[in-house]
Amino acid sequence: MNYLKQGGDYLAASEQIAYARQSQLTDGDGAGQRIIDIFNGAGLACTITPDRALNIVECSYRGIPLVYRTPGGHRRPRGVFQQDWSAGLLTTCGLRNIGVASGDEPQHGRISQLGASGVGVSRNASGDLVIRGSVTEGWLFGPNLVLEREITVSCARCRITVADRVVNRGAAPDAAALLYHCNFGYPFASPDLTLEAEEHKVEPRDEVAAQGLADWQRMDAPAADCREQCFRHFLTSGDDGMAAIRAVNRKLGVAVRVAYDPRTLPWLVQWKNCLKHGYVLGLEPGNGSLLGRKYDLEHGLLARLAPGESVDFHVRLDFESV
Repeated sequence: MNYLKQGGDYLAASEQIAYARQSQLTDGDGAGQRIIDIFNGAGLACTITPDRALNIVECSYRGIPLVYRTPGGHRRPRGVFQQDWSAGLLTTCGLRNIGVASGDEPQHGRISQLGASGVGVSRNASGDLVIRGSVTEGWLFGPNLVLEREITVSCARCRITVADRVVNRGAAPDAAALLYHCNFGYPFASPDLTLEAEEHKVEPRDEVAAQGLADWQRMDAPAADCREQCFRHFLTSGDDGMAAIRAVNRKLGVAVRVAYDPRTLPWLVQWKNCLKHGYVLGLEPGNGSLLGRKYDLEHGLLARLAPGESVDFHVRLDFESV
């Protein structure tokens, strides 16, 4: 129900129903970092971190926590992905590398170590909450790629839309890599969760994943000796032009649909990690192989941009009751 729209004469301020509140962390390793807490008035709450490329970290729906978080919580960037990763609903990976380290490019790139500028919070004509900002990955005699991000949190339905544009503002051609690392955790991610999608090709990353290919749609119980499995999904677009996969936990009565534009994000990587104390399901639309920038360039996988050119990416997350 859209309480904001139906409130009418009952409301003195729209913030009574839905709000975006900007503040700073004051404790721990993330002290001083900006955060934007959002509640849409219909059961969806999330936290956006402007100092980490406008990533989306905490997220709950109807009061149910949905995402995986790492032990360190909010942290200052250290330049090593696994050591400073907060995880959460959406981590941005890129803009020059995704996957394993490649040459001078670190694992999953640098973009999530960088802060956004020009950050603004507003409402659109429908009353939805809109967060905008830009993040620059560039240095002297090097690249100059700019991520222009717009996140829209709907107040009419429980939906988050991420619209990104990557612009090459450098003097030389460059290639843009982008991965949307969406991470789901307990209680949403559990053996009660299943994945649903139209019939499509599913490709295991390695022999470990090949052994679990028949069970890619479900999560196992946590185990101390678990070995992660990764699968690449080749999904096709539906009537709305978006490809999609749906994570469903019927015991909780909750589902999350991850949709993306396959014209610029041609596949989705599933990360299944049923490790004890590290239990996470990753659903990750992207445009690279995760084998590193050198491999992706050699195989023509990345979006190549002439100076001044740009490429657009779109991801949508729908939160549903089932």
